[in-house]
Amino acid sequence: MPTQWEIQGSNDGSTWTTIDSRIGQIGWGNSERRFFEFFNKAAFEYLRMDMDGGGGSDSTRTDLAEWAPNEDGDLMTPFNLTASSITGINDDTGFQTSDIGRAIRLLGSDGRWRWAKIAARTSATVVTVRLYGHALPDLSPISRWRLGTFVPGKYVEAGSLYEERLAFSRKFSVYASATGDFDNFALGEKDDDALEFVQAGGGQANDIVWIADSDGALLIGTSGGIRALSGSGIDEALTPSSFKNRRSRTFGCARIRPVDAGQSFLYVTRSRKSIAELTQSSTAKFTSDDIGQISEHIPKQGVVELAFQTDPDPMLWFPLENGELGGYTHQPSQEVRGMHRHRFGGSFAGSAPGQPTWAVVESAVVTPGQNGVDDIWLIVKRTIGGVTRRYIEIMTTPFEYGMLEDAFQVDCGLTYSGAPVNVVSGLGHLNGQLVDVLAGGKVYRGLPVASGQVALPAGATAGKWQVGLPFQSEANTLELDVGGQDGSVIGRRKKVAKVILSLLETDTTGLQVQSFLRGRWESVRMPSIVAPDGNAKLYTGNVDVPVDDSWEGQGRVRIRHLNPTPCTIRAFTPVFDAEP
Repeated sequence: MPTQWEIQGSNDGSTWTTIDSRIGQIGWGNSERRFFEFFNKAAFEYLRMDMDGGGGSDSTRTDLAEWAPNEDGDLMTPFNLTASSITGINDDTGFQTSDIGRAIRLLGSDGRWRWAKIAARTSATVVTVRLYGHALPDLSPISRWRLGTFVPGKYVEAGSLYEERLAFSRKFSVYASATGDFDNFALGEKDDDALEFVQAGGGQANDIVWIADSDGALLIGTSGGIRALSGSGIDEALTPSSFKNRRSRTFGCARIRPVDAGQSFLYVTRSRKSIAELTQSSTAKFTSDDIGQISEHIPKQGVVELAFQTDPDPMLWFPLENGELGGYTHQPSQEVRGMHRHRFGGSFAGSAPGQPTWAVVESAVVTPGQNGVDDIWLIVKRTIGGVTRRYIEIMTTPFEYGMLEDAFQVDCGLTYSGAPVNVVSGLGHLNGQLVDVLAGGKVYRGLPVASGQVALPAGATAGKWQVGLPFQSEANTLELDVGGQDGSVIGRRKKVAKVILSLLETDTTGLQVQSFLRGRWESVRMPSIVAPDGNAKLYTGNVDVPVDDSWEGQGRVRIRHLNPTPCTIRAFTPVFDAEP
């Protein structure tokens, strides 16, 4: 027998293309048959086998009894498959018309599994099938066979890659392909054969809602908690004969795909009103903690989706059912964690009565950016000109160490760069809206868009424009909790006299501070920051802002920034008096 060969194809009989090759095929026995699988997408008129080797008692001769190449299954001629009865077929009802397109597995008399696809149904016991893979060795009756699990109306619900296998889940079961062969789900006993785990979600009837690849385990998220499917030993591969399905003390999961946050996984709990962090405590053992306890009012609006950004800063983004975009700054190694929420510029008139009418963020996805920074893509729904519009928008990176005129601090906006002009066009998506403009370093607020155009007042011109819907940045502080001479000042009357803000590259003309009890906004007054030409300037350093507060308050203040310009507050220090 040959010990090495190449399978080649040609369409002219002279130019040959190698479509598969084998070496080291030794140890042949008399009348032995071997099967070889490879994937070729090209069609050829001629095939040939270029072989070498041989051995045994006669090393000068190579004998090959039969070589049987198999045609691609989609091109094979279908044939009828007849069952002896309807018993065992679709709960003893026999073949149905809905079985057309369904896979069927057949064990040949040589002990090798094949699979076919049902092309037509003739009766409850007769179907026409198209065979894929190797041909059946003979026409002997087939006693072991099974219909495919994946059928119309019973589709897979979650998927993931794990240890070079393509894994799917449906209801309580997990299915994994053969190693390196994502189309092959034929079960077997070899280490690289496909796998099926029934009741992979544990002993309880908990639906599997997602599966995900983790270090050393395939995580199985169910409505009752998270399980870890892995090989039975440490660093042992998952195989049909080596597997372990462990339960961890975790929360039930929502049908929302988790995200890999580097050192941990972040997932939505079953109520969809909290987000948990999954960390590995030991091999294939995990624990969970609620990450939103200090800001539980944010995820309690109902989480819709998760997207994780790694650059420039680790950040979790999650659209909420009320239309806001939630965010979670996630740097556990630096003990930096915090939730925040974002309301986008514009409005949506279809909100339920009594609910705010800001723009609705429906979906968020993170992709690697071309400049090394992750891109955050959003689908945002607004009412424009009385019509519901959905726009795909991309979030810009935070402003750092740039020119003021390049700062993009608007929503649903566009940038113009070129010769100085008084009017820019291309804004048809914002017809009828009032927009903010940063043009040539000057701030213009509340300009109308008509016929896709916006003009600067008083004939002003600029060569660099940032145009879009305005938004307001706001932060509210909690009650002051500092230590006095005789303990904490919590519960005592306090009055804030002023606040000291540490700013980084901030346009102070749009920055204001307000007491919770007093309604007057105090502006950050730094006249020297505005140049004689009216252009705003960025300031880095500390500023003092007096606050009109009351003794009846808790020492809480609000901070807001209104202009389409940068604002970064590094630190906030209140100066206050408290009851002794």
